[in-house]
Amino acid sequence: MNLSSMFAIAAACISCASPAKAAEPFDFRGIKLGITIDELRTTPHPDGELQASAVVVCSYDQPSHYAVAVTEEEAAIGVRTCAYFLPGQGVLSLLEPAPIKVGGRETTKKITFSFIEDPQDHSSRLFRIMVPVGIDAEGDVEDALIGRFGPPVSAEENTAHTLMGAAIPRKTLSWTNQESSILLQAPFARVDDMMVLYLDSRLSKYKDELMQQAKGPPEGRM
Repeated sequence: MNLSSMFAIAAACISCASPAKAAEPFDFRGIKLGITIDELRTTPHPDGELQASAVVVCSYDQPSHYAVAVTEEEAAIGVRTCAYFLPGQGVLSLLEPAPIKVGGRETTKKITFSFIEDPQDHSSRLFRIMVPVGIDAEGDVEDALIGRFGPPVSAEENTAHTLMGAAIPRKTLSWTNQESSILLQAPFARVDDMMVLYLDSRLSKYKDELMQQAKGPPEGRM
């Protein structure tokens, strides 16, 4: 499954959201949906002293903007994406994603935090968190989410196909409340990975509306 398909599922979760434990935005390791980009920049790495040298780098930061790319379509509507990195050695060295524990397991995959200008106060606010994890951590991640947010409000199992055409089982779990949603899908793009997607309901809907406006009416795209 690609990201567009996962976003479509998440949008459906948002549209039928029912109150969960509390109508407050979900958070990943204490980083709550809806915070400003400046608040993230001053937020220490979730693992504290274990990654004390980690810094937040965002798209369009200089000279390291290449480290956190956004799609052309999202860039056109002002989306900025950030991640935690370990400082490189030397002027021309590449930044490396700072490891972050997910479900008690350390992952070196790049966890990204995406922001868009809030039409209410014109500040850049966090509308999406993407947490890619190895499939071997599925049980630990699922248990951690249930421990934090309770049982998922929906659970689906279907069949996905590898690039070679082999059929494999796929699990999709979702948590929703009036402010946000979480979607877990395992496996995701490859048989050895999974994805946890956090979305702020209001800001994600606004971002989708901007994307649709940028595309124009269907007849204009013929």
